[in-house]
Amino acid sequence: MLKSKHFIETCLAIAVLLLVGFTAAADDQGPPFTTEFGSISFGDAPADQDTPMSPANGNTTLPGNATEPVDVAEPEDITEPVNETEAMNETGDADATPDLTGEEPATDTTPEETSSAQGLIIEPVIVPEPMTRTVFPNGSDYESIQAAIDAAYPGDTIVVHSGTYNERLNVTKPLVIRGMNTGAGMPVVDAEGNGSTVILNADGIVLEGLYLTGAGGWPESGIKVDSDDNIIARVNVWENKWVGIYLRSCSNNTIAESISSNNGNDGVMFFYSTRNTFRNNVVGNNGDDGVQFLNSGDNEVTGNVINNNNDDGIVLDTSENNYISANNINNNNRGIFLKNTEIEGIGANTFGNNSAKILLVS
Repeated sequence: MLKSKHFIETCLAIAVLLLVGFTAAADDQGPPFTTEFGSISFGDAPADQDTPMSPANGNTTLPGNATEPVDVAEPEDITEPVNETEAMNETGDADATPDLTGEEPATDTTPEETSSAQGLIIEPVIVPEPMTRTVFPNGSDYESIQAAIDAAYPGDTIVVHSGTYNERLNVTKPLVIRGMNTGAGMPVVDAEGNGSTVILNADGIVLEGLYLTGAGGWPESGIKVDSDDNIIARVNVWENKWVGIYLRSCSNNTIAESISSNNGNDGVMFFYSTRNTFRNNVVGNNGDDGVQFLNSGDNEVTGNVINNNNDDGIVLDTSENNYISANNINNNNRGIFLKNTEIEGIGANTFGNNSAKILLVS
């Protein structure tokens, strides 16, 4: 009984001591409790603070003597963070304003920049201004016409002075070749019996003011036209072994105010050629026909004098839709001879001293 009383008194004394110690600890508030969110202290919130939570300084105060921890939510980040690497522009400028639209930025690349990026250098093309080149036998820019042709640029003019040039001309670019009487008559180009005197091998040539002779036998001629859109004017084509002027598989050429005479075969031959114009020319004294069309259509023959040819003035063989009008056709075997060709397109022409004006043979 004495031991039980003593035990009870001892327990009461210990309880009193514990109560006194706890009260003293509460008054002193003790050191704060540290968590991963900052420090938590036990005590009343400051009087001037509306809310018991102050996350700004990293400390959170629980009101009064609350023993339950209060969860503090992290502030919501409204703006999505921008990756600095993505924000940098192509030049590496980190200060450039990032494009948040998701579209690829437009690039303005000029051809020069592209070529530079590929390591290419594009040189500007310099087109020379058309110039005039002069040819005469005893010294000038050139002593031969072919040398001037070879040196010329497209669009140049070659002026040929009076004289005789023993050569053959092959024109392979659009040029103006103009003969000029400088006191000794029209300049003469003589092929000396070999090849064609002049061959037009490019479109857009102008040939004028020359006397052309000496071409060899078939299939050579004083002028051989193998191209389109050329002009032949005021040219004399004489004494060639086969044909004076030979148009072969070409179109849109004009032959005007020229003479084709004393050639071994035809004065002019159109062979598989279309839409050419032959006007105001003289064709005479040729060994066969004056003007012959073989498988050639849609050509115009007007205002010509076609006289004194050994066979026919004009022959159309398998050649439809040619317009033949206002020509003076005299002293030939037959004026116009049509073979496998309809008479349509034959207009009003003047005939004299031919064995027949028009002969149609199917």
